[in-house]
Amino acid sequence: MQKMKWKNYLCYFVILILLGTAVTVKPSISKAEESDVNITLLGTADIHGRFMPWDYALDGANTSGSLTQLYTVIKKVRQENPNTILVDAGDTIQGNSVELFNDQPQSPMMVAMNAMEYDAWAFGNHEFNFGLDTLKKVSEQYKGKTLAGNIYKENGERFLPAYTIVEKGGIKVGIIGMNTPMISDFEKGTDHLDGLVVKNPVEETKKAIKELEGKVDVMVGVMHMGLENENGIPGTGVQDIANACPELSAIFAAHMHKLVKKEVINGVIITEPDKYGTHISRIDLTFTKQNGKLVLKDKTATAIPVKNTDGTTIVSDPTLEDTLTPFHEYARGDANVVVAQLKGRNLVPENEIKGIPSVQIQETPLSDFFHEVMLYYIKADVVAHQIDNDNARLDVGPIKKKDIAYNYQYVLGEITV
Repeated sequence: MQKMKWKNYLCYFVILILLGTAVTVKPSISKAEESDVNITLLGTADIHGRFMPWDYALDGANTSGSLTQLYTVIKKVRQENPNTILVDAGDTIQGNSVELFNDQPQSPMMVAMNAMEYDAWAFGNHEFNFGLDTLKKVSEQYKGKTLAGNIYKENGERFLPAYTIVEKGGIKVGIIGMNTPMISDFEKGTDHLDGLVVKNPVEETKKAIKELEGKVDVMVGVMHMGLENENGIPGTGVQDIANACPELSAIFAAHMHKLVKKEVINGVIITEPDKYGTHISRIDLTFTKQNGKLVLKDKTATAIPVKNTDGTTIVSDPTLEDTLTPFHEYARGDANVVVAQLKGRNLVPENEIKGIPSVQIQETPLSDFFHEVMLYYIKADVVAHQIDNDNARLDVGPIKKKDIAYNYQYVLGEITV
């Protein structure tokens, strides 16, 4: 009996030694990891009204991209890393019939962005397409921070803040928002920028950086500008901002509707998520403790697609889709309103050469129709118009609003020669 007790004590002693060994080894592995702080920034841009996976000009499903699908990605990333910041780089409230809601109490884009809890929204050029009163009415529905650092009032005050500060995991992130200076050209001849002055975004970014110095741990740009200079004009691309502002750790680009997973210029990483919600850009910043302070150790960027490699697409978040369904039904109803009847013949002839759209190489009744309408309503002496749809058609029968939108998708402006 005494022998048995002794054996039991010996077993307990061995187990305690083993447990002690396990306990002393584990902290030495995880200590470095626990001292790091990871910040994830997600960025959308050029959504152009794609709040749901639906094309209201075609009145059909389009699952290539939308806010409801991106929200599925966003929720997953937030679950993986609670220290996640969400931003948008503009061109949000124009396109895909979302303009229908400018005069309504709520815009589906604002409802969606609030539900998705965006931290900041930098205005794009298309935000100004409808005038300042409409922009104010729509943007005031948004609960996050709106940014446009290079746009000023005539009295010298900023139209909107140049930056906001978001703190996650003890890290203060300065987010600087700029718009393309080309909006002065895009809105020429309208009153959409009345009382405003558009300044050089490179110089205004420098100014914002100075204002943020000592207040933040890291600075990130959210710019409605492409990677390269537009039409070769200096100061219109984020490459110039990166070269002039190495203090920025990263930039979310936009405007040019290009997919840029990751570029590095002057040590600044740049990413752009294409257009129409087909991708979401992701920037990861890793901070580590040095001499009692958290310093940036590593940074990387990529773009997450809605379309998977196997051809499937990310499904919409069901809760957000339910929230947006009333807007979806309203837009569909409007798209199907009959506005006219076409009699006689179709306005686009069949292609004479396979693979070459006749609407792009010859005069058609459809192009004549659009020209006549323009001449009548704007009282111009000369008009020029390119149909931006290779599959344009307008057939005999009832003409609905969506038929016009399908054939004439994008309105820019006039050119003086």
